[in-house]
Amino acid sequence: MNGENKVKRVGKSGSCINKVIHIVRHDIGAWGLMIPCIIALLIFTYQPMVNGVYLSFCKTRAYDAIGWAGLQNYKDVLTDSVFLKAFTNGFKYVFWCFVIGYPLPVITAILLNELKRGQRLFRSLLYVPGMVPGIVTSLLWLVMLNPGQTGLFNTILAHFGVEPLGWLQDKNLVIPTIAFTMTWGSYGGTVIMYLANLQSVNGSLYESATLDGAGFFTKVRYITLPYLSPTLRLALVNQIIATFAIFQQVFIMTGGGPNYASTTLGMLNYQYAFEYMQIGRASALSVIQSLILIVMTTVLYKFTDRGEVDE
Repeated sequence: MNGENKVKRVGKSGSCINKVIHIVRHDIGAWGLMIPCIIALLIFTYQPMVNGVYLSFCKTRAYDAIGWAGLQNYKDVLTDSVFLKAFTNGFKYVFWCFVIGYPLPVITAILLNELKRGQRLFRSLLYVPGMVPGIVTSLLWLVMLNPGQTGLFNTILAHFGVEPLGWLQDKNLVIPTIAFTMTWGSYGGTVIMYLANLQSVNGSLYESATLDGAGFFTKVRYITLPYLSPTLRLALVNQIIATFAIFQQVFIMTGGGPNYASTTLGMLNYQYAFEYMQIGRASALSVIQSLILIVMTTVLYKFTDRGEVDE
């Protein structure tokens, strides 16, 4: 019986190999184009990832592993008081970006889809902020949010008799302010993405709903939003990943201050790696951050998966 099982397993493995060979031969041109991309992914993406996981378990001197540390790097990160602060701040960023930046593009796209004239002009104007490099955008906001009376926002407030605010210096304002600047940069591109999906909706559904006496909000609720639901879910997941891993805006605008009030896991990771030269801790924090994002997105997909609308 054991001999027969071995023969069956060998036969199955040989069959699988033959299928793979057949697939490669059938699409040899496509595989020829894909191989350079696969090699590049292995070298520039997966090799650094594997090396980072390895270094997270090692004692390091600069970027070299000099010994085995086990879970010590993970313990050092998890017991660091700044880690808990950065972890909490990550959820604050996610909350404020959701409140400020998630519903607004959807509303704009729905209203823009109703326009009969001037839609191209509005699309172009909305997309302009997305064409500005992120560093330039952050520096621009840094100037406008100057805490003195020379800052644009404080100048506007002064006309209404309001005292200047420390937008990036106040621990209670800094995260909502940075979340607002992030929304400004990605707002136009998100609106265009939603608008493209809206324009693919079958127009006869709206006509039938109109004949049945449905109003604007009824059509939005029962036609527009169900068709947008897969895109809304994908946008929400992407927003959470990008927001929780935010680094660029924090690095340029606040450096993590005041008193770690705007520090994120990405900012802490940068400090471990390039300021303190603790590569083992930085690698461990990267692994922890990746696991957090995997759990968050998995749970989110589970609770938002309501199925797709049939055409």
